[in-house]
Amino acid sequence: MPFGELRSASGRSGGGGGCNRCGRCCKKREVEALRCLCGLGFLGMFLLALPVLYLIRAKAVEKAEEIPMERMPAAQKQHGNPLCNNSDATIRPSVHARVNSNISRSKCVNGNPVASNLLWDIQSKEGKFRLDEENVSFIIPKDGRYFVYTQVTFSCSRCHCGGNSCCGMKTRGPKNVWLEVKYETLEYSAPKPTVFLMSTSSIETQSHRCLYVAGVRLFKKDDKVMVNVSNPALVEPETHFTFFGAYFVG
Repeated sequence: MPFGELRSASGRSGGGGGCNRCGRCCKKREVEALRCLCGLGFLGMFLLALPVLYLIRAKAVEKAEEIPMERMPAAQKQHGNPLCNNSDATIRPSVHARVNSNISRSKCVNGNPVASNLLWDIQSKEGKFRLDEENVSFIIPKDGRYFVYTQVTFSCSRCHCGGNSCCGMKTRGPKNVWLEVKYETLEYSAPKPTVFLMSTSSIETQSHRCLYVAGVRLFKKDDKVMVNVSNPALVEPETHFTFFGAYFVG
C-alpha cells in the first residue's frame, strides 16, 4: 500500500476511536445522573416515612407497657371507682364570706363594749369548707398550708352599744380599735384560741377605719379559724367593707 494511503487509513481509524470514547463518556454520565436521582428518591421516601415509623414505634411501646388487669399484682389493682376530677386530691379548697347581719354578740360593761367574734355568711366556696354551728369559725377541710385574709371596717357613725357608747366610750377624741385572727386546733384536749394575725389603729368621731391582715399558716384538718374585734357594734356590714376568706396553697 502506498504511504499516502496508509497515512489516510490511520487517520480515519483514529477519528473513529475518538467518537467511540465520547459515546462511552456520555453513557457513563447518564448512568451517574440516574444513580443520583435514584439516591435522592430513596432519601426523600425515607424522610417521608420517618413520622409514620415514629408513630408505629410509639404505638408498639404503648401496647408493650399495657398490663392486662388479670396479670397485675393484687397490690396494684384498682379497687372501686376511679378518682374524679373534683375529688379531694385535686380540689384546692377556698372560701369567702361576708359579715353576718347579726354583727354584735357583745354586751356593754360600764359603757364599754366587750370584744367578740364576728359572725359570717359564706358567699362562695370550693371543696369542703364550712362554718361551725355558730357561724363564727371556718373549719379547715384538710391538712395543708392556707392563705387567710380578712378586712374589717369600723365606723363611728354606728354608735350603738346599749345606747351608751360611741367607739367604746362617750368621750371625744380618737379611740383605739383592733382585730385578731385566731385559730383553735384539736391536737390539744382543751383547745384554746391562739392569735395568728393582728392589726390595731385609732378612729376619730364620725369617721371610718379599715383594718386588713393576711398571712399563711399550716393547719390540720378540722382546725377552726375566726375573727375577733374590739368593737363589734361599730363594724360596717357591707360586703366590700368587711369580709373573711381563706384558700389552700399547698
